[in-house]
Amino acid sequence: MEKPTSYDLPWDRNLETEVAWIDKQHKQLLNNLANMASYIAQNKSEENVRELVTFLNDYIRLHFNAEQSYMQRFNYPQIDDHLGQHQWFVKQFKDKEKKYILNGPSRQLAAEITRDLWGWFKDHICEYDKEFAVFYKERNSQPSTMKENGDNELNPDLDEEDYTSFFDVDSSKL
Repeated sequence: MEKPTSYDLPWDRNLETEVAWIDKQHKQLLNNLANMASYIAQNKSEENVRELVTFLNDYIRLHFNAEQSYMQRFNYPQIDDHLGQHQWFVKQFKDKEKKYILNGPSRQLAAEITRDLWGWFKDHICEYDKEFAVFYKERNSQPSTMKENGDNELNPDLDEEDYTSFFDVDSSKL
């Protein structure tokens, strides 16, 4: 599957939280949102778009669950506000997915994805995730390496190398 470029969403240092695993996941999410918008605008095959949407659904769930796990673990005082932001994003993503299913691809939908989801993403990182990152770094200089539950699902008990392995997937090869 060729990699689209017409809907690139820029990453810059202003979006960095200075928590490596969070920044790595954010970059991958941003790249795949851009791919999704581009695939829809270019009227790529239903299969290509569906694979990318499935990947993003899983990715979003795992990333938000990872953040939530750390927030709960460290009793983050702003957890309710932060999780409310995540719920809003999931709803918006699902709304865009439904529009695609009902109406098919369009440049308008691609523009909505880049405008609405990128706009939220940028604002969320700059406000909520950076605030959480400061709290996270104060509480935890290194992710825990406790793996006593034997669960390979993404969770805060994995070391950083294992923790980010799911996000090393190159969705352009889906």
